[in-house]
Order: sequence, then structure tokens, then C-alpha cells
Amino acid sequence: MEYGPASSSTATAQSWLESHSRSLGLFLDGTFVCPPDRQTSTVNDASGQRMWSTVCAAEEDVSLAALSSVSGFKVWSGLSCHQRAKVFHRFVSGLQRHGQCLMELCELAQAPSSVTALVRLAQYYAGWAQLRDTLIADWTPRGVVAVAVSDDCPLYSLLLKVLPALAVGNVVIVAPGSGTALPALLTASILGEAGLPAGVLNIVTGKDLSLGIKVAQNPSVSYVIYTGNKKVPAAGMEGFFHQPSGR
Repeated sequence: MEYGPASSSTATAQSWLESHSRSLGLFLDGTFVCPPDRQTSTVNDASGQRMWSTVCAAEEDVSLAALSSVSGFKVWSGLSCHQRAKVFHRFVSGLQRHGQCLMELCELAQAPSSVTALVRLAQYYAGWAQLRDTLIADWTPRGVVAVAVSDDCPLYSLLLKVLPALAVGNVVIVAPGSGTALPALLTASILGEAGLPAGVLNIVTGKDLSLGIKVAQNPSVSYVIYTGNKKVPAAGMEGFFHQPSGR
């Protein structure tokens, strides 16, 4: 995969990438991890210079994400609506604080998103978090939700699936496409700074939609969401639309 040369307008994003040595790990249990002996997916610029690389999650990484999510669900679902809403409000502040970097990462990944729109989206779902018990008093969280997106999906579309799931007490495992991997990882870090408990949002990266299928087929996953313009390969359709047994 090759993009054009980075411009000076992406200086903040470039600095963030340098702080991670341009190698982004998985976001598991509230922190970035780089498991050994994993394949990586590398993006180069037009001159062949490495812009960044991401870890390609293996089966065991998906299992770890699921275990972390199960633990995170016990904590997150046990909080009051007000406590979850406070995390969302701090997330809004974090988006505003890191907005320039987030916008530039989206541009580098050729999947632009408006930070203003992201902030408004987070504010909207903060209201969901606060009013859940009032508006849907009998709601029971589903548990672990898997969100898989194709590589042409912008961050806004991803958060349009992730934030409502979190707001009403679910936990989420994200398998982002190449267009959202970088901004999704930064967003997870911002949510962590906002006080989102470890395990509530896990992100596993890979090379294609096959990773999303692996996540969807994990027995700990209760509900699966897919978004994007690319069709899921026929061989993997059952992974996205089959609800795991026992759920």
C-alpha cells in the first residue's frame, strides 16, 4: 500500500507516530501491546519510506481481546449511567485536545473525518449514557460487541457503531480496516485517558476482513456489527451474521 508524501500539515500526526517508533501495536486491556513474532502491515510513502506499520493480530490475540472484554464488561456494566456519562464527557474534552492529531492521522490514512463532527457525536452519546435507565429502563446490555469495518470506512462511521454500544453498557472489540486503524488506536488511547476501564474497548488490527471474521466467531462475542462499502467475502458471511452458540 502506498500513499503520497506526507505534507508539513501532518506534523502533529508525524510526531505522534514517531513517539510510537512508527510501529503501532494492538490496544488490549487498556494499553498498547506488540506481541512477538507477529506479521506486520506496513504503509510506505511514494519514495518507499516506511510511514507506519501495524501488528497483524493472531488467533491468540483475538482470544486475549475477548478475555479482556469479558472482564471489562463486569466493570463497565456495573457503573451507574452518570459514571459512564462522565467518561463520555471527558472523552469529548480529549477529542478537542487531540483533535489536530486525530484529523491529521485520518488524512494520512486517506479517510478524512471532521473533528467537530466527532465531538458532536460523542456529546450526543454522552446523553445516551446519562439517560439510558430513564429512556430504556428494561435494557440489558448484550455484553461483548464485535465491530468490523472495511478499509474504506472513515473514523466517524466506526464511532457511529462503537459509541452507542459503549453508551448503553456494552463493551467492544474493534477490527478496523486500514483507513481507520491509526485514528482508531489514537481514539482508544483518548478514551483510556478519559477513564474508560481497561477491557471496555479492545482494538485488534490486521491486513483484511478475515480478522473481523475471526473476532466475530469468538464464543465470547454476543453481537456483531459490520460497516463499510466493501462486501464481506461469501466464505466469511456466516462469521458476521451468525450469533455464537449459547448467546
